[in-house]
Amino acid sequence: MNMLSLRTRWFVAWVCLTCIPFFPVYWPQIGKLLSDTPDAYLCFVPVLAMVWMIRGMRQATTDYPNDSELNFILGVTLSFIALFLAVWGLTHYPLTFYGEGIVLALWPIWGLTVSWFIFGVGSSRWVWRPLLFLYLDVPSLYNVISIRVSSGLSALTNSFIANLTNFVHWIHWQGTSGSVLYRSDWIPVSITTACTGADSVMAVLIVLIFLLSTRTGSLLRKASWVLIGLVLAVFMNCIRVLTLVSVLHVWGSSQVFDDVHALLGVFLFVIMAAVLVKAGEFLGLEPQGSKAYSDLRTPGKISVSLTTVVSLMLLVTVFLGRYDNQANVWTTFSTRTDIANGAYPDIAGYYMVSLGSFDDSSILGEGTHSYSMAYSNQAGQYYRVESWNAPSGWRLEDYSVNDCLTFHGDEILSGARLNLPHAIQAHFYLVALPPMQRGAGEDIYGVVTIMFQDNDRVVNGTPTYERVEISSPMRRNVPKSELRYTSIDRADLIEFSSTLINNLLV
Repeated sequence: MNMLSLRTRWFVAWVCLTCIPFFPVYWPQIGKLLSDTPDAYLCFVPVLAMVWMIRGMRQATTDYPNDSELNFILGVTLSFIALFLAVWGLTHYPLTFYGEGIVLALWPIWGLTVSWFIFGVGSSRWVWRPLLFLYLDVPSLYNVISIRVSSGLSALTNSFIANLTNFVHWIHWQGTSGSVLYRSDWIPVSITTACTGADSVMAVLIVLIFLLSTRTGSLLRKASWVLIGLVLAVFMNCIRVLTLVSVLHVWGSSQVFDDVHALLGVFLFVIMAAVLVKAGEFLGLEPQGSKAYSDLRTPGKISVSLTTVVSLMLLVTVFLGRYDNQANVWTTFSTRTDIANGAYPDIAGYYMVSLGSFDDSSILGEGTHSYSMAYSNQAGQYYRVESWNAPSGWRLEDYSVNDCLTFHGDEILSGARLNLPHAIQAHFYLVALPPMQRGAGEDIYGVVTIMFQDNDRVVNGTPTYERVEISSPMRRNVPKSELRYTSIDRADLIEFSSTLINNLLV
């Protein structure tokens, strides 16, 4: 019992030393849990990876040679690599490395380092699979998968809603948008790619990869388990969509809808996980039996001390990259008008139509709201401008599947930095929207994103953060095979964006 207690203490130390350095970047993922988008379940990946590693190490044996010098040399080498890359990212690419979470790619490397220091190089056989699984927590990699999944589910989800119109009178739907009747008003609704069920499929993917490591059985039974998971994901997404449009029909665009939209994804995730476990039992997949294990070696004081020091150094570096560097990527400006509250600047030759205001506190943090406006002229040019104002700059920077809030979750074909007036932080994106009707091509929109701190709106003595996105249709009905080869003239959109910035900023 005493040795088991000692073993458990080393497991706890191992997990703590592995996870603490990356907690400043992991914590925002927990905040996205209620966002009901594909990356809402990212926060479960590290938890399952740690459980997987502990299960493996509890069954590990020490029949491998223990070479303390080799453990130390390799551990120091990996420590240097991890620390060097963390500092390099902080000094050279802070926005990409920390704002977009690329630094999480160092987490598996550091986990392997800690394992070598504490349990020896031979422990690699027990931890490499969960550490490989941990790479799913890197947002850019996870998002590549979710976008591919979303593209395949878009037509299915919209077809499901369209078929609902055959059974209920309070839904009108065509293509990817429609309206839902609330009392005597029709509320416009659209399904972005992020809401097409990719979150359900990604949830099943995360849970199944973990569960497959805990069960034994034939390949046919495991393949059947995966198939059941995919069918379950599609079914649960249909339930989610049906629930949301029903709530919209009964309560309208109220706080009830916002709360249900935020909590529904987590609720369905728990149900899917439970159903998958039962499905595995039904298919006859047996839990992996516990193996007899011998006592793990007691790590040396030098190795533990060195691991602790490097872990704290990594923590400080990641913390600085995530939070302290925020001021360096947001330039402070004064504004002529309060666009977050609908006071958009007039632009000669264009007339404006308000598209509404929204409370985004449940997604982007307390106190966040947005306002949308449409600009158009007699020549037929159309620009949608939406602004978000929030106390937290990082939430605005990295929320959404693809750093594009207007069409969050839709496929980004390309992106580039822009040089706009006032030397403001700006990016240009080409985004592909799903077909409006079956058999049609996709629409390509251009999006210009600018970000700054608003010196005229202060909360607790700190300027608030503004994110403004200007979008405009570029090409209509483009075949899927030609999306990435279509020539786009972005000059008009950039010219309009520059004019807007000049009229907005002092």
